[in-house]
Amino acid sequence: MPTAARDACVAALVEPLEHAAGQDPTLNGLLIGSLIDLHAVEAAPAMERAFAADQVDVSILGDWEEAQILLGLLDARQTPRPNFQEEHPLRLSSQLLAEDEQRQAEQRRSERQQADQRRARQKQQKQARKKGHQRKRKRR
Repeated sequence: MPTAARDACVAALVEPLEHAAGQDPTLNGLLIGSLIDLHAVEAAPAMERAFAADQVDVSILGDWEEAQILLGLLDARQTPRPNFQEEHPLRLSSQLLAEDEQRQAEQRRSERQQADQRRARQKQQKQARKKGHQRKRKRR
């Protein structure tokens, strides 16, 4: 990738990372992953601030130490590697998200059932009216 294009990409990824506290930690983790893919060592201070503010979903690529290793800033971990999938509090938010999606699906199912019941009542009413009209015709 030409240097000017790479620099533009790095700048475009760092800019939202500077506002990490106001964003979804998953987005911040993805931004950092993209910066690491670009080997954007110059973006390390912004990445470190996002990790320090606990605004990065570490289940995406790990913690700040992992990011430093991937960037070539560290040769190896200085602390034991945690299990990011089990220990990160964002697992709770993903569970809440799954529960919310389940509630929404149940609500949609309930709304469909209500709509089906409403249509069935309307059909019955229409048939009853039709029978009433047919009886009136037969009487005449």
